[in-house]
Amino acid sequence: MNTLPQKFLDALVLFSSKVKDNNINWAIFGSLNLALQGVDVTPHDIDIITDYSGFKKIEAILANYISVPSKYKEKLLFKSYYLILNINGIEFEIIAEIEERISGKWQKSNRLKNKTFVNYNNLTIPYMELNAELIMYKAMGRDDKVKLIKEKLKRQMNK
Repeated sequence: MNTLPQKFLDALVLFSSKVKDNNINWAIFGSLNLALQGVDVTPHDIDIITDYSGFKKIEAILANYISVPSKYKEKLLFKSYYLILNINGIEFEIIAEIEERISGKWQKSNRLKNKTFVNYNNLTIPYMELNAELIMYKAMGRDDKVKLIKEKLKRQMNK
């Protein structure tokens, strides 16, 4: 596990402390998750996946940190609820109810089933497993990240 920059850790501690007693199903995914698991990437924000109930709770609990109000976004391959927070200068992208276009049909994602937990500096962090991240980055056509994740998974298997 890589070292998390202090400003990311501080923001994550604040986020976690605000949501921890509210029965919210959430996990980190994206570049910060990859970096935490030893993939050679530099995170620029914190991506959080949750369900719709968790999304609405986060929106209410962290209302003072909202920098981009919630909206429903549809892109070519994905659609979801979306909200951006700014906590101590760190951007948090909160995403919920992701649907993916697979073979031309929209399918609800079950990514939160692929989470695990790690204790980092006395903070329990839910995060997505690398295999789930690999599937997501493949679907997005992010070949650069796919290559890096595959390299990390290969190194893990050779240990």
